[in-house]
Parts: sequence; C-alpha cells; structure tokens
Amino acid sequence: MKPMTIRFQIALITTMLVMAGNGFYLRRAAAATDPNAIPTRARAALSAAIAQMNEKAYDRAIDILKAFQAKAESSDGTGADPNGRHHPEVYFTLGTCYLFKGNYQQAVRNFEETLKKDSGHLSAWLNLAKASYDLGDFSRAAQSYTKAYDAAVNKKPEYLYYSAAAFLMAQQHDRSIEAFQRLFSEHADKIQAEWRENFIHALLTANRPKEALPLIRRMAEQCTDEKKIQWQEILLKQYMQLDMRSEARSYARLLTQEAPTRAKWWKALAHVELQDGKHEPALVALMIYSYLTPLTDQETKLLADLSLQLGIPVKAAPLYEASLRNHYSDRLLQNLMVALQQMGQFEAALNALQQFAPQTEEPNLLMLKADFLYSLSDFKAAAQAYRQVAGMESKQKGRAWLMTGYAALQDGDVPTCRLAFEKAAAFDQHRTAARLAMQRLPKMASEKENTNL
Repeated sequence: MKPMTIRFQIALITTMLVMAGNGFYLRRAAAATDPNAIPTRARAALSAAIAQMNEKAYDRAIDILKAFQAKAESSDGTGADPNGRHHPEVYFTLGTCYLFKGNYQQAVRNFEETLKKDSGHLSAWLNLAKASYDLGDFSRAAQSYTKAYDAAVNKKPEYLYYSAAAFLMAQQHDRSIEAFQRLFSEHADKIQAEWRENFIHALLTANRPKEALPLIRRMAEQCTDEKKIQWQEILLKQYMQLDMRSEARSYARLLTQEAPTRAKWWKALAHVELQDGKHEPALVALMIYSYLTPLTDQETKLLADLSLQLGIPVKAAPLYEASLRNHYSDRLLQNLMVALQQMGQFEAALNALQQFAPQTEEPNLLMLKADFLYSLSDFKAAAQAYRQVAGMESKQKGRAWLMTGYAALQDGDVPTCRLAFEKAAAFDQHRTAARLAMQRLPKMASEKENTNL
C-alpha cells in the first residue's frame, strides 16, 4: 500500500506577509520577542521589502534587505545591532523571498540564521520544513515540523502529521511511528482518514502489522464505496499473512454474506479455505465465484483440479478441456484423461489424446493410452503402447513391461509375452507378479489358444 500524497503548503506564511502592512507582521514579531524588539530602521526596511513581496517583486525585496544589512553600523565595541540589520525577522523575510523564488538553499541558510537568533520562531520552522522538503531532505523537514509543533502556542495536529509523513518519506519508519503515536495520543478527536492511512503504511513498512490491525479494521468499517472495499481486502490479506486462519475465514465468510454478489469475496474465501486445507468448501466458494465472473485460465485449472480431487469428474472434464484449448500442457491433458476414465469414457479419453497431443512421447500420457486400449480390449494396440513406454526411461518402465506381457498374452503373442515378463521381473515392485505369470504362462497360453478356437 502506498501512502497518500503529502502536501506541504506555505499559504499561511503568504497570508502573513500580505497582511504585514496592516500590522499583522509586527504583532507576530511582538509575540515572539519584546514589543520594541524590531528597531525603527529594520522595521522600515522590512515594510519596504514586504510591499515589494506583495507585488511578487521578490528580487527587489531581497535587494532592499541586503542593502539594509550591508550598511555599516556605528560600533560601540559591544557587538550590538542597534538598527536591527541582523534581526531574526530580517533573515526570516529574506528566507521567505528565496523560498518563493525557488532558491531553497538560500532560503534554508536564512531560516537557520533566524532560528539561531530566535529558536521559538514558529514561521521560520514551518518555512524551513517547506524548503527542506523541496530539497528532498525529508528528515530535516520532519524535524522542523516537530519543532514548529513544539514552538506553537496553539498546538496544530497538522504539524505533527507533516512530521510523521516526512519521516515516512525519509524511510525513517520508527521515527515516523513515534510521531504518529504522539499525534494520535494528543489529538485523538481530530484524526483524519488520510492520517490513519499513512500511519498504517508506516507500521506495515516497519514490519509491525499486528499494531496496524486495529487501524485497518477501523478504516474497513468507516470508509465507504471503493475505499471500503480496498481496506477490507487489506484486512483480509493481513489476516492471511499473519496466519490468523480463524479470523481470515470468519472475515471472508462475513464479506460474502454482506455482499454475496461481489465476486472477489468468494475468490478470497476459496483461497482462505485452500490455505487451511479445506478443499470442499474451497470448491463451493470457487464455483459460486465462477457464476459471478468469467474465470481466468489459472482459476479454471484450479476449479478443475478441485473437482477431480473431490470426485466430481463430470465437472472437471469440461474445465480441463476449456483450459487445454487456451494453453496446452501435459498435466492438463493427463487430468482430462483421468476425469474421462473415472466417467468410464475411455474412447473419449483416447480422442482427447489424439486431438491435443497426437505425437506425444510423454510416458504418463502413453501409459494412460495403453490402459484405455486394454480396457477397450484392443490388446494388440495396447501391447504396442505399453512396449513404447517400456522403452523409455521413466518410473512407469517396470509396470509397462508387465502390462506388455499381459496385453501380448491376450493378443496371443507368446514370445512377446515371455520377453515382457522376463523384463518386468527385473523390477522389485513387479518381480512377484512377473514370475507368477511366467510360471502360469504355458497354461495361460493354452487357455487363450482354446478360447480362440
């Protein structure tokens, strides 16, 4: 989940400057220092500069203030600044000019000078935060917003939020979480949804998902429309990732009850059930999902696999066939043939093999082909198919030789039958059956011959 876009504004400072000619600016200065702290000459220079700023003539405003600072002071040896050429408000106004011009480095330098002389200068902290943000120094922006919050008489929760969000952008997740926790503790009644969203993002990014769960639940409950659905999905995903299976199943079922026609909840429930190894309810959920929306190829395969696994081949077979038409794989074809076998449709299974993989050399498919031919009493073709598999390196090799013998016997081909049983006897798993067949071979051959007569 990505955090919401964080907007930093200087509209407050702009208003202060525009209103400065009416005395607001001087009242701001008086609140920070002594009422007479700005000397007359500095006050005059600031008024002239602000008049230019109100006209957006920032270069002229800078020239006025720089010229004022450049004038020599009459030194009394004490280092005093009687005319206020280095007053914090002069540096603050210079910094704000540079900020409006987009010269953020110069703005930062002047705000730093402001704060050296007046560490409680709220507007300087705010504008330093803005300049730092525009320079990409999110950590400093975050710290400056914290300072602004601490310096403010009227504590504005927005400053703490900006601090937390900027720490988040700086990837200092623990510090971001600390700022969010302070925000939620000190302004619980003024929390906005966007703030919760970014707090959740910070917690998840810091790998602290359990702490995020109460916030996610609240978002899922209080949001509306598509936003609500998004948070419901996030909550369900967190339950599953945290292996909270009971909670995940209960919540997924609740979602399907609340919105039974919303397909994604049935799909989610199917995955929850599968994660817990409950295949039958997973199949039910996935079937309902298939009625509400067209299945992807992957979903079709899953529905077919579950149907076959749970003994519903009549449902599985058409799904496998549909998937094969979109994308061939040996596994899909094998499962289709098994489903048709379970339905007793051996010829249909052979036709499917001929349709989708007529030249296959995959041992499992050929073994099924041979089994179906044997079931259909086409023993000559079955023996040939079994022997083809027996000539391959596969796990089916021993059984293929054994079945070659049986099929050859049924076809009256005794030499092939004897050879096949001898080969099968070399495999531990089939040795007993092969030797018994060889012992009975003369009698079986005689019985077969008499039957043919």
